[in-house]
Amino acid sequence: MYLKTIAIAVSAFSVTGCISVNSYVDPQYSDLSFANVSIPQGSAYNVTTQMLTNGEPNSRGSRYLETAVASLMERAGISNIPEGTSLSITCNNIADMGEAAASGFGTGLTFGLAGSTITDGYEFTFVLAQDGEEETIVYRHAMQTTIGNAAAPIANVDAVTPQAGFDAILEDVFLKFLADQSENDAMAWLSSDMALAG
Repeated sequence: MYLKTIAIAVSAFSVTGCISVNSYVDPQYSDLSFANVSIPQGSAYNVTTQMLTNGEPNSRGSRYLETAVASLMERAGISNIPEGTSLSITCNNIADMGEAAASGFGTGLTFGLAGSTITDGYEFTFVLAQDGEEETIVYRHAMQTTIGNAAAPIANVDAVTPQAGFDAILEDVFLKFLADQSENDAMAWLSSDMALAG
């Protein structure tokens, strides 16, 4: 499982049977959607991806991330071709494995009556390389997961499965990247237009 923190917590109480696991995604990017992000026609990138857990390579996660990013690019109508602008996307899942195990074990001992909450932080690094120049953009996101009888940690956010939560986080930061690139392109066009006018 590529969501290692949650996997460790769940395995710590797995012997006790079925206990509810619900994830809640930080709503910081909730205003973004494929419907309201402008994506220039003909956009093309040459994309590479990597998943890390606390800075260490996560091979299973990397395979999932590659597939998930390809799906998002297809939805956005963006080509992934060797001739495209080089784009590297690295996702680092920042988590306290010891805390996750302790939380899961404690919840298991009480058969879920004493719930617990664990937090997964995600740091996404996008590196654009073109014409000998590189631009690095970092986006941070988070997801909180309750195990057992724990109150929702974030108000007015629907509970989802851990995998659906990660998928939502990836979509959020991908759309944020596209929105920022669109804004940068618009600013560059405006600056060029003003220079010609001057």
